[in-house]
Amino acid sequence: MSIQTIEDTKVKAFPAKPAEVIAFTAKARRRFDPLAIAGKLASALVPPIIVIALMLVVWQIACSSPTSSLPPPTQVWNEAYDLIAHPFFDNGPQDIGLAWRVLISLQRVAIGFGLA
Repeated sequence: MSIQTIEDTKVKAFPAKPAEVIAFTAKARRRFDPLAIAGKLASALVPPIIVIALMLVVWQIACSSPTSSLPPPTQVWNEAYDLIAHPFFDNGPQDIGLAWRVLISLQRVAIGFGLA
């Protein structure tokens, strides 16, 4: 086909249909409803809290015997409380708080990424 033949060929166009007009209605503004917010918050938080509490109860019951190889959560909390409550103590080169250990680890990671 030559360009002249293509230009001479007439293509029938479909008749244009009128466009549909969609009218949007303004949304009603929601009022501040603290009960609805509290309900959504409770429905999002209560189930995980219940599951965690049940896991701790099962762990406590399962590990309460003296022959258990794992300590119960109450013993873990009692022994780890000082590390968690006071993370920035420094009593010597190897007796430092948990936060200082985390910061030293992050420093090592940053140096490693910097060298890479």
